[in-house]
Order: sequence, then C-alpha cells, then structure tokens
Amino acid sequence: MSDDPRFVEWLEATRSALGAPSDERVQALDRANASRADLQRSLEADPPSQAPSAQLSEQLTRAEEALVVATEQLREDVRTAIEELRQVRTAAGGYKPTRPNRPAFVSKSV
Repeated sequence: MSDDPRFVEWLEATRSALGAPSDERVQALDRANASRADLQRSLEADPPSQAPSAQLSEQLTRAEEALVVATEQLREDVRTAIEELRQVRTAAGGYKPTRPNRPAFVSKSV
C-alpha cells in the first residue's frame, strides 16, 4: 500500500514550518497553512484512491494539532507584543492632566 504523495509533502512542509527559527516562524507557518488549504482543495478535486495508512494518518493528525498550537501561540505572542507597545506608547506620552485647559499644578484660587 502506497500513501498519496500529497499527504507526505504536506507533512514535510508542516514539520519544516514547526522547526523554523523564530525569526522565520511567521512566514513558515503562513506557508504551512496555505499548503494545508492547497492540500484540501487538491483532495476535494482529486480524492486519493485509498485512505492513508494508519501510521501516516496518525502523523498527519499530530502535525495538524501541532500546527494549530503553533499558530495560536504565535497569535498570542503578537497580542502580547501589541499590548506591550501600547503600554510603552502610553508611558512615553508623559503626564496628561485630566482637564487640558488648566494645568494640574495651578491652583483655582490664583
């Protein structure tokens, strides 16, 4: 029994993306997710003649789960970085009085 080469290619692409260095991770995961969509379209257009072997099926399932986890982790990292940038921007803005028409250090009696 021979497995469809499309499954094997996607599995290799996913493993490559998951093993990419952190500075290339975004692009690698993007390519892996695009490759997943291409695989789906290809399988719908031309279904394989037989199901993948049990071993390959298990590997595909684990790779899919790892890809989802890695993508979610990357999204969380981006959310955290954005929040940190917002905090830095707010801190860099300096003191802002609650009422901009009157400086905070001037007394009402003056």
